[in-house]
Amino acid sequence: MGFCKIKMKRVNVMLNKANVLDADAKWLVWAESRFASIAGKDTDIDRESFKNALGIRNVFFADRFFDMLDNDQSGTISQQEMMDGLFLLTKGTKEEKLRFFFDVYDLDVKPAFQIASFAINLVNMFAPSKI
Repeated sequence: MGFCKIKMKRVNVMLNKANVLDADAKWLVWAESRFASIAGKDTDIDRESFKNALGIRNVFFADRFFDMLDNDQSGTISQQEMMDGLFLLTKGTKEEKLRFFFDVYDLDVKPAFQIASFAINLVNMFAPSKI
């Protein structure tokens, strides 16, 4: 009887993971479609369009996410840059996700997390935001 309960728990965990993956995949498809509709013929979006598209009220987070996604530092985000970033956040390893969020908070872009950066980010973390 105990073995059967354990096996059912594993099946439930696997089913729950499958549902999450399906939800992530649907969200990625929605995000790609939303990006394309905002970018239009340009195929890129600028910082202001990015903020408006996501509805992020916290300017700090919007700017940091934009900077993290703008891999070529062109001042715009291509659809590929956006999808690569979103894919990392939904499908990346734990280490990749932690690195991304660490980098969001690391204002000095140094290997060590600085106290000053932490203090600034702590204030920004508790500011009103949709994320």
